[in-house]
Amino acid sequence: MKYKSIFKKLLTSYCIIIVVFMGFFIPLGVFTFRMQTYEATIKELQDLVSLIDTLLSLPSIEKSSVFEYVQNLGETRSFRITLITKDGTVLADSRADPATLDDHSRRPEVISALTKGEGRAVRYSVSIQEEMVYYAQRKQLDTGELVIVRAALPLHLLNQEIRRFYLRFFLLMLLIGGISFLLAWYLSRSIEGPIKKLTDLARDFSKGASLSPIYLEGPEELQTLAYTLNTMAEEIEKRIQESTRRREEIETIFTCMREGVIVLDQHLRVYQANRAAFLMVGKTEVPADFVGSPLLELFPLSELKTFVDQMLQHNTSFEGTVSSWDRNQKKFQVYGAPLLNSQRYILVLHDITHLSRLEQIRKDFVANVSHELRTPITSIKGFVETLQDGAGEDPQLRRRYLDIIARHTIRMEHIIEDLLSLARIEQQEGRILETEDTNLKMMLEEIVELFEPLAKEKNIEVTLFCPPDITLKLNPSLFEQALANLLDNALKYSPSDTRTTIEVRDLPAEIQILFRDEGNGIPARDLDRIFERFYRVDKSRSREAGGTGLGLSIVKHVVQLHGGTVSVHSVEGVGSTFTIHIPKKLDQVLE
Repeated sequence: MKYKSIFKKLLTSYCIIIVVFMGFFIPLGVFTFRMQTYEATIKELQDLVSLIDTLLSLPSIEKSSVFEYVQNLGETRSFRITLITKDGTVLADSRADPATLDDHSRRPEVISALTKGEGRAVRYSVSIQEEMVYYAQRKQLDTGELVIVRAALPLHLLNQEIRRFYLRFFLLMLLIGGISFLLAWYLSRSIEGPIKKLTDLARDFSKGASLSPIYLEGPEELQTLAYTLNTMAEEIEKRIQESTRRREEIETIFTCMREGVIVLDQHLRVYQANRAAFLMVGKTEVPADFVGSPLLELFPLSELKTFVDQMLQHNTSFEGTVSSWDRNQKKFQVYGAPLLNSQRYILVLHDITHLSRLEQIRKDFVANVSHELRTPITSIKGFVETLQDGAGEDPQLRRRYLDIIARHTIRMEHIIEDLLSLARIEQQEGRILETEDTNLKMMLEEIVELFEPLAKEKNIEVTLFCPPDITLKLNPSLFEQALANLLDNALKYSPSDTRTTIEVRDLPAEIQILFRDEGNGIPARDLDRIFERFYRVDKSRSREAGGTGLGLSIVKHVVQLHGGTVSVHSVEGVGSTFTIHIPKKLDQVLE
């Protein structure tokens, strides 16, 4: 719908006022002027009648002279003077011969003069064939005779005067109307300009533009309005800045949250979601135009639909656990609740996969520690009870039982030492590791020498390939323990008459230390768990070899403390290769 501008409305209003004003005052002015002109004419006729009356009252002047004067006056003036007796006889007339005039007793002005003393009329004169304005007055002469003195003026002279007035009056009204229109145009523009400026600024402000202070020259009301708008704009600007700041803070928090946040609309379609939510389901980038997509299309989590249905059923905050459908089997703790004063719902997802695994590891650790210690303790307790029951009387039997007790005691001691070592290593996590420049070849040679008796016992050839000039910043005691554990495992779990190789590779970005054996290998299903505490591939064979199940876990933690990683490659029936990766920029990693 198209609206008229304020200028057109104001100008139209002013024009209507001007037209109404002139439509009222022009007829009033014309009527007033006509009446004034008529009254002025009557007054002039009254004066003329009074003059004739005065002449008739003077005793020194003959009546015939007065009659003659009346006739002469008509010849020099436009007036018509008539003297009439009460019976209607015309004694004298300035415009006609009295002898030719008929009875005037029935003339309106004469009748009124006879009855009231004076009379007036505007009528057509039959005597001179012309419209006239009449004024008559009754007069009693000295002789006692009543006469009517009548004066008249042609109406066309009065109309001429009125027409001249009309011309001047209409020109004046036209001038006044033109001036009024120009004044109305100027006033309309002077009001429209500030209002249009205020409207344009308000429109720009509604589109998001910043509103600068408004300064207007105009009526006091518009200046007050401009001041009010300035105050309102400042307040709105402050609120917008505060709202923008809070929105940016919320968006920053929303983006930086590690928890996944999903907002659903009333149709259970995704209204909003942060990057963490997509990362949890394996999406590295936030999909474009995801708003309005079905929930399970973006987040394929099992039991999530059931969780949402339960939340809607309770119509209150709800908490549960859902899992992913992929092979990683991630687990998420989900908190859902309806948003207040909105037909939307919020889901907060927390990835508890790692916590679940840690909890499972903790349970396995407790169970394994209990099992690993319970077995030797049970054996020791049994042999002690056997000795107490009399078996100690036999020296050979006593010696055998005591050797078994000693062996289990040493096994428990190894378990406890490895647990303490692992605890000390874990205490170093998050701290600056004390390191020193260490020659890697010298350390490996010492370790090989340490395990030489075990290698000779199983006739295993240990070969070392290491450049002599490789020096790393290491914690010697911890790193030596990790290397010793790997060589110990290689020798323990390799059959006799095989070969174990230690190779050091100097690569551009890292140093690799490889321990390669020719043992039975590790099944692929066990490769992901061999670095867990107490995890064994072959439990019975591991116990026979004297292992505690903590050696590889210690290796993993020591290497991680040095900023590196450890990996394994194994083929069943061929052997295994454990590789330690130490970055060359170790100083930056450790710092």
